[in-house]
Amino acid sequence: MATIQNTVTSHPTTWAHSAWNLHRNRCRRPYSRHILLKVAVASLPSLLTLRTGQRHYRGRSVRARAIHGLRMRLPPGATVYLTGVAQELEGEPCEVLSFDRSGRWLVRFLHPRFRERAALVPEQCLLFGYCIQPEHATSPASLSTSVVLVDTPRAGRGLEVVEPMAAGSSLFKEMPFLLTANDVNEVCRAHLKMRAAAGKDDSQGKALEAFASLSAGDGFDAQALARVQAQASEVWQAMNFGRSEQPDAAEIRNLAAVLLRWEANRSVTMSGA
Repeated sequence: MATIQNTVTSHPTTWAHSAWNLHRNRCRRPYSRHILLKVAVASLPSLLTLRTGQRHYRGRSVRARAIHGLRMRLPPGATVYLTGVAQELEGEPCEVLSFDRSGRWLVRFLHPRFRERAALVPEQCLLFGYCIQPEHATSPASLSTSVVLVDTPRAGRGLEVVEPMAAGSSLFKEMPFLLTANDVNEVCRAHLKMRAAAGKDDSQGKALEAFASLSAGDGFDAQALARVQAQASEVWQAMNFGRSEQPDAAEIRNLAAVLLRWEANRSVTMSGA
């Protein structure tokens, strides 16, 4: 797994609309105010070039490698959010399709009211959210001949060096099957998307199984465990904002387990790296 650090550092807290529910965003990531999203397609800001005659459908089982933009590199199919375009479109989720010769990204709006329409968006108006690449979940890592994969009872899977290696040598190479912004909400969104799609899409099911097979180990101290538990509770509250339901202890434990696996196995890279 890989975590991508967006270069934009702060945004005002707003109401959030996600694929599964209307909720309050707790992490200062910009999202749309759902009540205001009665925007006619014809009234989209001039900053966007709308592709009204095209429809783009989901279901691609094989993703290409990352697309190079001006400074960003984004995988096709990644979920991104609009920012700085218009107030009524702030935080609108979109799917990355391609990079245009004009220097803008072609993205497809995910909300049903846009009816699968796409638009060309300047790169500075996009924030990366997450991307699931299920084809990489089952592809084996390329290991150096000097290391072997082992299972340990305490820390799970690991690499054991079986012969001397020079400093700077490559131990293994693998493609990440899950990319997220450095944001616990995006991690949980990606996991819930995998979980929701697993019953209909075998590749998503394999990605979910690959994530579940990751070990969190036992290296987290009490303070770290309490922090993750608090984050899971906040995510659950955000997902269920406006409802009168009591906290679901089982679901909160599940979210905490997801965040622990993410913390224990992720690597961090800067956006566009």
